[in-house]
Amino acid sequence: MTDPTASIQGAFLAHHQAQLFRAGTQQISLFAWPYSSDPDVIAGCKAMLRPSELRRANRLRASSACATFVQRRAFIGWLVHQQEQTAGPQTSVPQSPADPFPPGRRPPQHFSVTSTASHALVAIAQFPGIGVDIETPDDTLDVRDLARGLFSPGEEKSIVDAAPGQAAQLFYRLWRLKEAGLKYLGLGLSDGINRFQFLPDSQGDLRVVLSPQQRFSCDQPVPRFYECRFSGFDVALALPGQMGCEDPWRVAKATPWVPDENGVTTDEPRALAV
Repeated sequence: MTDPTASIQGAFLAHHQAQLFRAGTQQISLFAWPYSSDPDVIAGCKAMLRPSELRRANRLRASSACATFVQRRAFIGWLVHQQEQTAGPQTSVPQSPADPFPPGRRPPQHFSVTSTASHALVAIAQFPGIGVDIETPDDTLDVRDLARGLFSPGEEKSIVDAAPGQAAQLFYRLWRLKEAGLKYLGLGLSDGINRFQFLPDSQGDLRVVLSPQQRFSCDQPVPRFYECRFSGFDVALALPGQMGCEDPWRVAKATPWVPDENGVTTDEPRALAV
């Protein structure tokens, strides 16, 4: 991946959004990029990609899919470029099997990527292990019927029993959390969407239930799950469990990391690079 040109630097700086969040004891950086239809922006993004990435893009038959792919990859590359300008040598290695970074150009922190038809969203953590997901609800889907074929019996019942207007909201909330959990594990939907299950309680919170087949180790601890609102999207996060955090069996809230009147926080989080 080549360094971004001045024009793409300007486009990313002008249109991306960024926010720090506190999730338990961790700081998470969220970045969003609204996909552009400007041919010059798309061409500039293509110029940043490696030949192997361009070959992947060219295999996408739909022009819109190709455009979002190259912008998403270029946006990640730009974030890495920006972080490299402000961070010292790092040893973090991305866990994604589709590694967009060549040897010697590793991202300074750990990251996860999600996308809709309109936006790419990147979550960056300071420690190994992270999964993120956003979803765009589809009003044409019968979520009750869909849940019967996808979710666990308990989750299916919670959606079928939900009040009118709440079933779709709950369905997509569960879907986001499940996707974030699979990304944390480095897996896809085909590996089993019910490795993590989320059951509502009487207070409206979600209780986390692990698949009995799932095993964890010191290198990949049981994740804790968080939700937040960013750039107009409901976001789900899966992060490594740490002692002293929230109840590991409840989905918690990630909250904006707000600076004090001097522009810094008292516990000194790492600042956003962009």
